[in-house]
Amino acid sequence: MRLKNKKGSILITLIVAILITAVLGLGIYTLYSSSSYSELLSNRNDNAYQLAKAGIRFAVNTNGDILGNFQMPDSNHIFNLARNGNVITSTGIINAGTFLEARRVLQYTLSGVTDPRIPTLPTQNQTVGTAGSIADNGTTITLGGSTSPGVSQSYGAIWYNGNNANANCNSGACSFGYGLRAYFEFQFPNNVNSGDGFTFAIMSALNNTNNRVGGFSKTQYPGTYTWNNCTGPNCSTSVAGGELQGYAGPGNTDGSTNSVASDGLGLKPPKMAIQFDTVTNGNNTPYYLAQTRDDPACSATSGDYVALQFWGDTPSTTVILKNSAGANVTLPLSSFDDNTHGLYQTSTYGSLSTITSCVSATATVTTTPAAAMTCPPVNGLGAVCYLMEDGNTRSGRIEITRSTSPVNSGTYAGYYQYLINVWVEQKSTLTALQLSHIQDVLVPYTDTSTKISQTVYFNQSDHNNLANIFWGFTQGTGDLVQQVAITNTDVFFPNTSSTCTYSISPASATYPAAGGSGSVTLTATSGCYWAVQSLANWITITSSPLYGIGSGTINYSVANNTGSAQTGYVNIAGQTFTVNQCAFFPNYTITNSTGATIYRQSGGNCSNSIFNNGTYTLSSSGTVTFYPTRGSGNSCQGTSITITGAQALAADTNCDGNVQINSSWNLVDK
Repeated sequence: MRLKNKKGSILITLIVAILITAVLGLGIYTLYSSSSYSELLSNRNDNAYQLAKAGIRFAVNTNGDILGNFQMPDSNHIFNLARNGNVITSTGIINAGTFLEARRVLQYTLSGVTDPRIPTLPTQNQTVGTAGSIADNGTTITLGGSTSPGVSQSYGAIWYNGNNANANCNSGACSFGYGLRAYFEFQFPNNVNSGDGFTFAIMSALNNTNNRVGGFSKTQYPGTYTWNNCTGPNCSTSVAGGELQGYAGPGNTDGSTNSVASDGLGLKPPKMAIQFDTVTNGNNTPYYLAQTRDDPACSATSGDYVALQFWGDTPSTTVILKNSAGANVTLPLSSFDDNTHGLYQTSTYGSLSTITSCVSATATVTTTPAAAMTCPPVNGLGAVCYLMEDGNTRSGRIEITRSTSPVNSGTYAGYYQYLINVWVEQKSTLTALQLSHIQDVLVPYTDTSTKISQTVYFNQSDHNNLANIFWGFTQGTGDLVQQVAITNTDVFFPNTSSTCTYSISPASATYPAAGGSGSVTLTATSGCYWAVQSLANWITITSSPLYGIGSGTINYSVANNTGSAQTGYVNIAGQTFTVNQCAFFPNYTITNSTGATIYRQSGGNCSNSIFNNGTYTLSSSGTVTFYPTRGSGNSCQGTSITITGAQALAADTNCDGNVQINSSWNLVDK
């Protein structure tokens, strides 16, 4: 029996030992598995963090213009980029949608998102031309000179000469890219006998330097010459002067003293301008004489008109003129033709539908540009008669949309399309919103009708030569003088060919007379710039800066109103945000809506009772305290509510001067 018992004890011992070993093994395995899982989890979080960092680096390198999901070669690794104003949110994601998913979020505020607009022409410019022809005080540019009434026989140009990263401008030479949008204000004197006008001009920076100017004057070339095919006593005249407007003619390139070149070509093509002309000139030849522009008849507007300008035919012939020193100077005729309204090369640009001045046997309005070369249409495309010499300030807006690829088929296959829109409005006739929109060059303008809307086409050579441009203003005077004030210039070179879309939410808000603050969410196409402007002095934009790119949030505050109800507007990327504010009330009616009688404290007790639905009138500068019950001797009892006039004003959200104490003993609108 003892032996048997001993064997049983051994068996039991072995079983216990096996169990202990199993338990220990399971513990070791569990410990190992937990360690491995923790390490795996840590690795996934680290990887998600690295992806988020990679997203931030990518956003910085692309200036935050490219947003959305970015998938690595391994589809389990993703980072997402979102943007709110200048704040980039990057989310790194590992194993999305599985139980092994890991996410890390990083945020980064972009610095260096600079204002892409160029408002600095008055302070960053190259001014060239005859002495005193253009004055500039750093704010106002005066075309025609600052000394009243202006300088006769003058020509000049003022070209932008600064740097801008968005437009890749270097010493004034800017990448034409997708085109430009420009705004400026101008004012002619109140004198229908001023002359001769000015242009907003663009010229190839590859063919020109920004120390060149066109123009001509009989001070330099004082002789008299005879018009072609003219007989009789009135056939002699002087050379052309102001009518060339500093855009056509040899200007400071005739090889004379102080000239910058001797080619006589002035502003070399390709070039274009919007001209604001105030003197009608007839259809006479040769080109270098006065009265040779063939201007449109605009008698109803005292000869004033607006038109597009390009460059004319390029005859190889020359003319010999005698300068003020008595020396003969040989000049090419080509530059004089740049402002002859009746000629330009159809092979280079222009719509065939505009060919009205000449139809020959070999060229009609339906022929191809090559065949139409012998029948040049009007240089002065889109001319519209428009009175400007009345002393009123006008808003000028120009948008040029430039294609970067040629037309694929049709009449203009292989040519590059340029859409030119021009608006001119008397500033005082625009509403505050219209003025804000026409001044905002970051978004296209659509509020009013165009004065000129014209599509033109350039061949590849001219298009390529317009890859980089100089831009500015030119002017010219003859015997008539002028002083044209140019102010508030602003130019923007669009950075994307995409159609930018913008929307805001909410579109409006209402505030009590006490004012308040709020925000507007702007949703914009990625890479599209925008600006914000308050049009009411009681609405302050608290976000900074007042421009951005892509989607963002605009914060604002509304000041206290001490008068009647008012409505104000904020222009956000061309979208109108409306703010309505209640009138100020000198007294507010407080209704007891607690469901029971309440008691007003006065003189240290609560002797004054207000029944349910009863009212009390509170001055806007007053204070009142109510209690729910009162005890012996009219003592005030319970938890009170104290109401000031300012609190009543803030609670009156529907702007009717009525508020109430509700059953929860809160002051709310009624």
